[in-house]
This record gives sequence, C-alpha cells and structure tokens, in this order.
Amino acid sequence: MDFHSHTGQSLMELLVGIAVGTIFVVGAATIIAPSLQVNKQAGTVQQEAQFGQQLLGNVQAWSASDWGAVLSLATGTANRYYLNTTSSPFIAIGTSTAGESLLNCSAGATSTNCISYYRYFYLTDIYRDANGNTTTTATGNYYDPSTKLATVVVGMASSTQSPLTYSAFIFRSGNNVLDQGTWIGGSASTSSPVSFVSSTYGTANEVTVTATGALQLSQGPAPGGACRTQQNLSIAGEWPIDEGSGTIAYDASGNGGNGTWYGTQSSPSGTYYTGGTVEPYAGYFNGTDDYIMVSSSSPAANAGGNITVTGWIYMKSCASWSRMMDFGNGPGASNIIIAATNGTTCQPVWALYNGSTALNGNLTDPHVVSTTQWVFLSGVASGTSDYLYVNGTDVASGTMSAALGTAVRGYDYIGKSNWSDQLFNGYINDVRMYDRALSPSEIATLYAGGTVN
Repeated sequence: MDFHSHTGQSLMELLVGIAVGTIFVVGAATIIAPSLQVNKQAGTVQQEAQFGQQLLGNVQAWSASDWGAVLSLATGTANRYYLNTTSSPFIAIGTSTAGESLLNCSAGATSTNCISYYRYFYLTDIYRDANGNTTTTATGNYYDPSTKLATVVVGMASSTQSPLTYSAFIFRSGNNVLDQGTWIGGSASTSSPVSFVSSTYGTANEVTVTATGALQLSQGPAPGGACRTQQNLSIAGEWPIDEGSGTIAYDASGNGGNGTWYGTQSSPSGTYYTGGTVEPYAGYFNGTDDYIMVSSSSPAANAGGNITVTGWIYMKSCASWSRMMDFGNGPGASNIIIAATNGTTCQPVWALYNGSTALNGNLTDPHVVSTTQWVFLSGVASGTSDYLYVNGTDVASGTMSAALGTAVRGYDYIGKSNWSDQLFNGYINDVRMYDRALSPSEIATLYAGGTVN
C-alpha cells in the first residue's frame, strides 16, 4: 500500500519530520534551561550587591556621625555586627552568619516564595607605614585610630553559594574631634612655639609645650584621604545622652569612654530617654534605680589639674544630694562632683576631693534652681581657684586647699552618687568634661548654644 497524506507527503516523511522537530525542541530546552538558571543566579547576585552596598553606605554614614561608637567595636572577622537603630547602632553576632535577615519578594509573591538573605559587617584595624601608606599589618607600623576597613558580607540563607563581600575604608570626619591618641607627628617638648606637620603617625600620646606657644596640627587631607580637623581638642569626655534607645550612652569626644545604663527603662516610651533640650533626646532618670556608669578608661575618669564640667539638668524633684555626675573611687575618694542639690534645698554644688581631702568644702549656689525647666550647670577648677556657674552666670567661687590631683577613678557615674545619696530624678543632657579651665565667656557661649575650641 502507498501511504500518502493529502498533501502528497508519505507517512515516513511525516515521521522523519516529527523526529527532527523533537530534536530541535529538546535541544532548545537544553540550551534555555541553563540560560534561565544563569539569569536566576545573576538576579540573586544583583540583589546581594544591592543589599551589600546599602549596608556599606549605612556603616559609612554612622562613622561620619558617631566615630566614638565605631571606635568602640571589636575588630576582626570573629566580631561581626549588623545595624539596628531601634535598639542600638550595632548588634554583635559573634561568628554567626545570622546577621540581619532580609527578604526579596517578587510582585504578588507570597512570603513562602520569597528569597531570604543575611548580611553583616566586620571591621579591620588600619596601620600606617613610614610613608603614611595604609596597611593591616601591625608589626613595625603605626596604629591609625581614625581609619577602619569595613567589610560587608551578604549571602542567601538557604544556599551553599559563597556570599558576596564588599570592603571600603571608613574615616572619622563628621564629628570633627581629635583625641590625644591621634596627634600627627609624635611628641615634642620645646620652649618656643611649635609647629608639627608630618605624614606619619607618632606613637606618643601627647604633645607637651613647656612655654607659651602655639600648636599647629595638619588640617589638610592626611595620608590615605582621611581628613582630621582640630575642634574640641580639650574635651576629655562628652556624653550627649541623646541615643533615644538602647543601653549605651556613647562618648562623643572620640575617646572611647562610653557609659552603660543601669536600672529600669521607665520613660513614657519605655526607654531610658525623653525629649532633650540641646539634643533631640535626653536621659530619663526615674529617681529609683536609673543611672549611667562611665568606662574608667575615659580620660575624664583620670582628670586632674585644670578642668571644667558642664551639663544640662531638669529636676523633677530635689532628691537629697542627687548628682548630675560623680566621678570617684567611692565616698570621699578623689571625687569630682556636680550635685544637683545641696541636701533637698535645690541649690547646686561643685565639690572636689584629693583622696579623702575635700578641696573646696562644697561650693554651693546661694540661689534655688527651678524644678520646672532646664538648667545649665558648670564647675571650673583653675589651679587652686574654683567656680560654680548656673545658666552661664558665675554664682559662687572660692579658693581650694590644693589643686585637683590626678587619680584613676573606677566609679564614674552620671545621675548617681558615690555615697548612699538619692538617685537623680529628672532628665540630663550633654554632660562634658574639658581638660582645661573654660573662661566665663566660654561658659556663657556654651549656655547660649555655641561651641568653644
């Protein structure tokens, strides 16, 4: 029999045509499937890149706004962090890859069809060689405390594929603060004006000028592109207490003397914070168990000689001998004190001790301060003279039996006494310690919202 279609094609020709078509279809599928897989992987990489660049940008922004917080983080690949500003700037996760969990969902997809990612970052210490070049090798080089290498890691939670990593240098620049560990050029002692501009980092912690003179620091771009300015060189510690959440009161001076909150988070927002006066937030001290303990590694804890302490308080009640701050080694042990009230009189006090010796006998404001508004308190020690200022005005002064001596103080409180006095009840904002005696005009400038250098 002769089998033909109505178009004249034989059955064999049809079968051959179908077989050839099948080969083409299978071949096309074989080509398309890997292509689709490659496209899917490319999309995943693009998403990881987006997440990584976003985190790196956030870390760079934090370094510009609060270098003290960045400097306090442990470095190395075993110390991983992610950002979570609702609780604290940096959440430590150790060596875990859990990090921050992120979802990427296509339009209309259910949560079960979303791809889960993780991301975190870690920091690496940076050193400078003799020519000012950056290196991660410590041996034979100078540590640079104003530069870190930030590495961001992003990966898929359910994939064996290697995660993506991004690295970039971050610099202290936004808060314009230098501390004594970052002089450029090392130490010097001279009897005439001194000027040091150098491309290397000195290992000494201070520059000593033995006679009246001028100290000039390089303000231009330093090696590696980090810019260092010369504002607020005299601040030994500054605690804005403006974080708004979390349990760390960061030291904005860049000296690493962060404080830790203790007690109950009992403000209306369920935190340690309320609205501030010179900052968006202020510390909320409930008068029952709230206080801040500052790290004894802060230069402010070891201060002596000429100093100035300033801060804003809002007393809700004149709790007996409650403190704005009290740095010392216990009761009557090298204390530096600004008490919000002498007893329950609502009259602020400036008190200093060398060991167990009271130097100024509780210099007290003769006026009663308000419990319904913010008040700016300042205490100054200059040689054997001391001064107490309230709202920028000198309200009391005296002569001390000796100049304030240096000491290693281990109990350094904001809102708490080294004695068994009552805890502060109210709000505290922007506590500072300068390692020099500010002038009356500088105190007035601070009260007016200005800055001193």
